[in-house]
Amino acid sequence: MQMSDEALFVLGCLSQHTLSLQEISAHMHLDGDSPWTNLEQNRVAHVLHYLRIEHLIEWALDAQGRRCGYQITESGREVLAQWLQIPRITERTFILSFDLIVNALGVLSLDGRRQLIDQRRAALISRREQYKSTNNNLHANQVTHQAILQHHLACLQAELNWLDQLEIDLSSFDTQETINKEKP
Repeated sequence: MQMSDEALFVLGCLSQHTLSLQEISAHMHLDGDSPWTNLEQNRVAHVLHYLRIEHLIEWALDAQGRRCGYQITESGREVLAQWLQIPRITERTFILSFDLIVNALGVLSLDGRRQLIDQRRAALISRREQYKSTNNNLHANQVTHQAILQHHLACLQAELNWLDQLEIDLSSFDTQETINKEKP
C-alpha cells in the first residue's frame, strides 16, 4: 500500500490519541520546514477521508454516539507497524524525516523501536561521514558550501543526541516494565 508522508504522519498522531480535524491540523503546523506541514485544513480532511476509505482510521464517538474525532483502527496500527519496518525506512532515510514517524513508535514492540532507532543512528552516522568527507574536499574559498555543510552536520549531531536520549527513555521504560512484571 502506497502511503503519503502526510498519511503516515496522521496515522502516527492517531496511534497515540483520538483527535479531531482541528487537533490533527495543529499537529501538522508544528514544524514549518517539513514537507507535510502547513497543509490547508481541507488537505488534512482529504488525507483523513482517504484513511477512512482504506479502513485505517474510523470515527471516534462520544458517549451520546456523536462523532468527536478520529481514531486509528487495528488495521491502521498494523499498516503503520509494517511501514516502520527497517527495510522501508532505510530506503527513504533522508527523504522521510525521522520526526515524521517517531510519534508512531508506540505501534512497535520495544525491540522494534530499538531496531528503528539503531538503523536511524547508523544512517545518520554514515551521512555525517559523507558530509565530513565532502567538507574536507572543498576548496578554502567555497565558504558558502562549507557553511551549508556545517549546518547539516550540526543538524545530524543534534538528531544523534536526540536518539541517544530517546534510547535512554526506552531503557528506563523497559526497566520499569520489568519491575512491574516482577511484582506479585
